Amino acid sequence: MDFALIGINKSKYAVAMIKRLISFNLIPKYVIIEHNEPRSLAVSSVFIDSQKLPVPKQNLSDWAIEEEEGEFSLGAVCSQESIPFLTVPSHNGRQPRDIIAANPIDILIITEGPIIRGPIIYMPRLCVMNIHAAPLPQYRGNWTTRFALYNDEPPIVSAHVVTPWIDEGPIIERMHYEINLGDTLEEIDLKAMNASAELAVYSLLKIMHEGFAPNIQRIWEGKVYKGTRSDKGLEPAMPLAIQRELKARLLKGEYGFYAK
Repeated sequence: MDFALIGINKSKYAVAMIKRLISFNLIPKYVIIEHNEPRSLAVSSVFIDSQKLPVPKQNLSDWAIEEEEGEFSLGAVCSQESIPFLTVPSHNGRQPRDIIAANPIDILIITEGPIIRGPIIYMPRLCVMNIHAAPLPQYRGNWTTRFALYNDEPPIVSAHVVTPWIDEGPIIERMHYEINLGDTLEEIDLKAMNASAELAVYSLLKIMHEGFAPNIQRIWEGKVYKGTRSDKGLEPAMPLAIQRELKARLLKGEYGFYAK
């Protein structure tokens, strides 16, 4: 089964995911990176226009190592692991579609970046897959990890098919992770990130060995959380007062989802 990743270059989540996949010998056919560095875009455009993938370490390795070297550089990891990658100016532009059309894949995994929309979501043979760091179908949209915590839900991440509607696509798999008494929000975010990377691995292996049979979501099964616009700009989905309450209740250990 062929799969690819798409994301932004400076992303802890993207790096965590690709490293976890590699540790299970699940190697992407290629990686598409949204990035605005002119030289890498120029080099990538040559390969995109010629409908070819770069030979690993042939075209972008110098850029990745010299200019973007760092713990959280997706391009650097690809270069170090000899995985072909191409940079594009936009997730939803022509270039990613051209790459997939010339180099077909079964699954495109979203790591981090702008919402994928438009024709690209129908191009992989099976699906575009996203890992949502909250329980689906109940919690869709933004700030859902926080809202699930606030409501004392079991900590769960969900793999789902990307559709034109926010987090409403069929559910591929879900995975529980542990939160310990005393964990801060930052520590919980890290655990959710690592669980999401783990779920990407598990979901691919499940599809490879058991086939692709996601479970349909019903609209009425969940709620979409999203920010609102005011005269002050875009307000977060979770009001500041609720954020403070969540943090205080975590410090006091008032929730029931802690690992026993």
